[in-house]
Amino acid sequence: MRGVTLSFAEGGAMDRTNRYNWTIQSTLGEEVSVLRDLASILRESPRKDDILISVAECCINAIEHGSKGQEGNKIKVSLSMNDVHYSVKVCHEGPGFDYSKAKTPHISYKLTESQPRGWGIYLMHQFSDEIQTWTDQANRFCTELRFKKGIL
Repeated sequence: MRGVTLSFAEGGAMDRTNRYNWTIQSTLGEEVSVLRDLASILRESPRKDDILISVAECCINAIEHGSKGQEGNKIKVSLSMNDVHYSVKVCHEGPGFDYSKAKTPHISYKLTESQPRGWGIYLMHQFSDEIQTWTDQANRFCTELRFKKGIL
């Protein structure tokens, strides 16, 4: 793993939540190691593809738009999962973004562009059950993607 830090903590007897944490550099391609780990962790989940697509888009947005690829910036990714849901948080050191102001992409327009980009937020909304954003105490912009277990 290039520049990736991974930690794991099991919930105690009363807390049946497993948690995984990654720290990656704000460089395109670094998110791939997180996605590989997630694919392994979620290999039996019917929501695996939903989670992987959403997390990939969220990490890429954090790298390109949040941290703007600034060297030295870090992106923190965490997965929490219990009997009810999966929760993935992606936090970066750049400015935030109001997801409610994102425009819905139109395929006819995207097909005429030389680089049909701009699908990230739309895909995150399509594949996750809930999205929340906030700025944490360390002044990092965070996005939480929630997925109900067993729902297709």
